[in-house]
Amino acid sequence: KGLTVGGEKLVIDSFSHGAIGKFIALYGLEDLIGSLPDTLKEFQIQNRDGKSNVTINIPEEIGRFKDLHMILLDNCVNSVPESICELPKLRFLALINNPGLRTIPSCIAELPNLYFLNLKGSDNVQVPDSIKQKGTDMGGGMWDLQD
Repeated sequence: KGLTVGGEKLVIDSFSHGAIGKFIALYGLEDLIGSLPDTLKEFQIQNRDGKSNVTINIPEEIGRFKDLHMILLDNCVNSVPESICELPKLRFLALINNPGLRTIPSCIAELPNLYFLNLKGSDNVQVPDSIKQKGTDMGGGMWDLQD
């Protein structure tokens, strides 16, 4: 709980400032994610300082946070695990400014509550047709797909 805001939010703005950001830059996210509470609702990792070229792997274990409704990964990932599709309350997914990101799981289209998907600045992502179709069918949702 001490690594989060109120036991509900993980917020990391930089890999060069702050103990948690530096830890992740050096050792990755796997050791840290196991110590986070199951009650996590928001997961934000941003590489805002622009000085480091750190990329992290999001572990499959992210699927255990069943209350997670928001994920923001900015300039820090090359891949997204299939287990992201095990998050029934996920409403907001932003995978922005991730030039190394090539694919995203097609099962994202099946997330029942996903309303916002943003891939802006992740220009190399091959967006599965099922996700493109859901974005078209949703009408009211906000989807910014780079493709």
